[in-house]
Amino acid sequence: MSSKAGKRQGPRNILLPSEGYYGAKKIETVEWPFSHEAVVYPIYPFVVEETIRQNRFKFKELYCKLFIAALILDGTLFYRFNGREVTLIPGQLLVIPPGSDYEFDSGQSGSYHKLVLELNGSHLSSMCMQLNLTHIQIFPLADTDFFKNTIYGIRDKLLHRTISAPELAAEGYAFLLHVASLNTPRNSAAPILARAQQLLESRQFSVMKDCAEKLGIGESTLNHLFRRHLSMTPVEYRNSKLIEHGCELLSKSSYSIKEIADHLGFCNQFYFAQLFRKLKEVSPSEFRRNKRGSK
Repeated sequence: MSSKAGKRQGPRNILLPSEGYYGAKKIETVEWPFSHEAVVYPIYPFVVEETIRQNRFKFKELYCKLFIAALILDGTLFYRFNGREVTLIPGQLLVIPPGSDYEFDSGQSGSYHKLVLELNGSHLSSMCMQLNLTHIQIFPLADTDFFKNTIYGIRDKLLHRTISAPELAAEGYAFLLHVASLNTPRNSAAPILARAQQLLESRQFSVMKDCAEKLGIGESTLNHLFRRHLSMTPVEYRNSKLIEHGCELLSKSSYSIKEIADHLGFCNQFYFAQLFRKLKEVSPSEFRRNKRGSK
């Protein structure tokens, strides 16, 4: 069963070289039914997709334009992003913010059952930034049924149009807030971590020891905060934000790569290109060509 509402946005379903592509036992996709009204909403539920596979499958997406929340209901999936590899299992929620590159592999067993909600909207990126949902994360869930039933509920409303477009958009925003609540450190570390993120994103500090001193904590404490709550080091966080900004400038400006590297604070364009390739698996020039070629 499928309900379509216009073309999907961004490159989708890029298969990786593998032992072969095998069809799914079940793929059920329901999309936003009010295509003529979508642009007016800052955020709205764009797609709900449920997939059951029993054979190996690989997938890759570059610079995803949507916010993705994925639940594994059965089986396992192996995700790779920013040079990291993680395993998604039942009882966890995977969150992929807009602007991310990622890939996954179902492994040799190939069997999994996945439920996905994708959000879109004119203010999606800024809302994710405000809610500190700016990098790929996996959250352990105390109540998996709540998120599963919420996504199924949104799917049914998309399919049957039981509520109006504004009400559906509000449900998408409410879901984003529920996800953001998982991202809040419930202790005194929260304001320190938030301040550390602001300092690193402002590019005031290239040395983590200096950043820690500004916050009044030790460098080891700074590392612990980022590893515990964001599953990455402060340096990895700073680098990911630099490259995200670099992607924006490559996509939307006519600045040369050297000018972009200078703007981001790199000592030279070669180090920028090296880090960019490490995180995005393409050079800045290739990224710009690909973006312009897709328009």
